[in-house]
Amino acid sequence: GKPSVVNFWFTRCAPCIDEIPVFNQMVKNHGTKYNFIAITFDKGERVQRFLAKQSFDFFHLTEAKAFIDSIELSAYPTTLLLDSEGVIKHVQGGLPYRFDKNGELGMGDGKDLIALLEEME
Repeated sequence: GKPSVVNFWFTRCAPCIDEIPVFNQMVKNHGTKYNFIAITFDKGERVQRFLAKQSFDFFHLTEAKAFIDSIELSAYPTTLLLDSEGVIKHVQGGLPYRFDKNGELGMGDGKDLIALLEEME
């Protein structure tokens, strides 16, 4: 009944891992307003070992290779935004990297995703 962020990732994907702190901040700031779901083809044990070292505050679905193959997903990370009815409203191939005020490249803040979610409320 709430808009959802669905992130497709895997434990050896560097851009996927780079996004995690931004997604964790989204959950911290908006966790009661939206669902946050992570889907991976990785085995549950691998994900649990990863999560023991790196917090990723989404609800995790593991060993989803058959589902991922059925939707022909091949680019990681990929994030979907679903409205409260479960209809896909936005597809994004990962959070964009941006240059900061010192000219250093880093992960964007994800505010554009939150703005899109707010439009769905």
